[in-house]
Amino acid sequence: MRSERTCSERRRDERSDVAREELRGNTRLNERAKNEHAANEHAANEHAANEHAANEHAAANEHAAANEYAAQSPRSKPALKARAQSPRSKPALKARAQSPRSKPAIRTSYIACSSRRSPLLAFPYSLAPSPLSPTPPSSSSHKLRHYRPETIHTASLKPTTAAALLLHAGWGRLAAAVAAGSVADATLFDPMCGSGTFLVEAGMIASRTPPLLEHVKRRGMCVMRWKGCERAVWDDVVREGVAGIRPLRGVRIVGSDINGGAVELARQTIAATGFTNEISLIHGSCDTVAVASTEVTMAICNPPWGGRLTADLDLSWSTLGATLKKLGGGEAWVLCPPSELTGLLKLRRERGMTFWAAKDKLRFTQYIIR
Repeated sequence: MRSERTCSERRRDERSDVAREELRGNTRLNERAKNEHAANEHAANEHAANEHAANEHAAANEHAAANEYAAQSPRSKPALKARAQSPRSKPALKARAQSPRSKPAIRTSYIACSSRRSPLLAFPYSLAPSPLSPTPPSSSSHKLRHYRPETIHTASLKPTTAAALLLHAGWGRLAAAVAAGSVADATLFDPMCGSGTFLVEAGMIASRTPPLLEHVKRRGMCVMRWKGCERAVWDDVVREGVAGIRPLRGVRIVGSDINGGAVELARQTIAATGFTNEISLIHGSCDTVAVASTEVTMAICNPPWGGRLTADLDLSWSTLGATLKKLGGGEAWVLCPPSELTGLLKLRRERGMTFWAAKDKLRFTQYIIR
């Protein structure tokens, strides 16, 4: 009996063990299934996140490409702004057309009616757009004067530059004051006159002689070939220019040069302008010229500075400084490039102006002589 019970118990125990094993196996299967489900769900979420990021990156690239294309478009804001600032834009062209330097404005100034008659021919010095360009615009060469001989001095100054420098120095105001009677007299002295460009231009400014008058009488001006140019108005302007010429009363102009050839060129230049009696020429070194110190109001000079004349530079500048000191008063204006030569004058600079003449940087300096 005991053995039978033992067998039953054994079978029951075996069945219990089998059931427990099955239960454990089912539990492990459930856990494995749960883990696989969780892994699959994590992989799906990661894939979805990666796909979303890829879509956002693609959208950002498309947006950037669209913006770049819009920026390069001719209708974009930067393109329209650049077009508005272009010199070929409508506002720029309109402003250029309304400029007083435009061709229609210049043409109007030439053929204006008598109530607004242009003084361009009669008084060209008063219309200087800058101190170094005192002549009006035209196709003719305004640096040429009728008095310029075929052979000119090696270091000859351009007439327009000489006239501009004289005006900058105040010779025009001084001559006008003498003509008005507010100043008794005035003397301009060029101790190294060369071919006499400063002398002649000073005489033309003081007498209000239009520098292009003879040129206009001989060759005319390009404006006379423009359509619509009124010849009668032009002739009136020429007559006004001639009527405005005044005699050189109270004004004395003196020049000297050590070079005989330069003095002869100056004589020819002065004779061509008709200032033979008004302009005095002296052949000799400037330190031997007898000019009373009380007479000289302004001295102006373009001495050799090594550009085209290189001989005896130190001696020339030392002699010039000694000559200017002998004057004892007035003012002196000297033209030369910035160099150590000006120290040989042994004069104190007051003020000056620097400008370019062709490839040369020049300085026009004032010295007060005491």
